[in-house]
Amino acid sequence: MPLARLAILAVPLLVAGLQQGLAAEGPPALDVERSCRDAATTDALGQSRQFDKAAFDGCMAQENGTRATLEKEWAAFPAAQRDECLSETRGAGLPSYVELYECLQLDQETRGKK
Repeated sequence: MPLARLAILAVPLLVAGLQQGLAAEGPPALDVERSCRDAATTDALGQSRQFDKAAFDGCMAQENGTRATLEKEWAAFPAAQRDECLSETRGAGLPSYVELYECLQLDQETRGKK
């Protein structure tokens, strides 16, 4: 088999392998502490308030629990779907595993209804 032909066959396999490897890594690290700190110092109307430790702790527990769920289910979501939801979550300014997971689930449900 000529070398050029072998290279043409190898490229798709290499790309597929890289995608599999990236999927296996799980969700990327998000700065949810900053997001939770913001939530703990802002009321429901968006007004500043004194730091609420209970709200911060609850937010962090929810974010960490959702990250654990994402670590288990990450590879089940298509790469394009993960990229799209990550872009939306990061674009909001205060990234959140909860928002990321909700986006992935909603997108998956929408695709399933088509």
